[in-house]
Amino acid sequence: MAMKRTLVALALAAGLVPFAQATTTVSASNGTLHTTAGLTGFQTDGNEMGGMQITAAFGGLSPYSETATWAAGIGNCGSAAGTGWSVAMCGDTFSSLWTLTTSLAAPLNFLQFDGQPGRTVFDRTLPSPGTPGSASGSDFSDTSTLLLAAAYTDILAVAGDPASPYGDLYTRVNVTIQGGLSGATAPASIQFTMDTDTATSRIDEVPEPASLALVGLGLVGLVGARRAEKA
Repeated sequence: MAMKRTLVALALAAGLVPFAQATTTVSASNGTLHTTAGLTGFQTDGNEMGGMQITAAFGGLSPYSETATWAAGIGNCGSAAGTGWSVAMCGDTFSSLWTLTTSLAAPLNFLQFDGQPGRTVFDRTLPSPGTPGSASGSDFSDTSTLLLAAAYTDILAVAGDPASPYGDLYTRVNVTIQGGLSGATAPASIQFTMDTDTATSRIDEVPEPASLALVGLGLVGLVGARRAEKA
């Protein structure tokens, strides 16, 4: 598998496969810390992300949003389909293309990929190799001429690893499409790459210190009240 990723990287450098366009902007913020017990490995196929939630937001005269759930398809394929739109991909997410399609007139302006429900994590290019077991990741990149921005958020740590989080794994990716993608006259689509890994167990949100402090104060108050009752 490691050799496969090395060959893909060399192909990218040689311009033999699609690479990130100048119109794609990628950023990251820690957001809310999440944790999991470990990773199943660095290769995740399209059929291995079942449960991931994808929310699409549409503009126009009556803005609205819709959430679809990722499900396994035939072979190593998977997809999530809403009303008049879908996201699909087959193969290893490190090198295979995802396809977003819409047949709606309302412009599709925004997509949120929430991997937590499907134990799916998004693996960035740097740091590399980053989290042990994740190998080299690959940032969001697209092959279109549209202006896209991908923002990684909600950083992931592996339980028991004192150096985690490393900064390469996140549980959410928000994608903004400037001007929107519209299928007003014919179905429209864009393709992109975005590497994912799979967690060995469920992904949990880590409470903020302030929240833990409040819980602690509540417990102290409860114990004090019970002692007062006994007295």
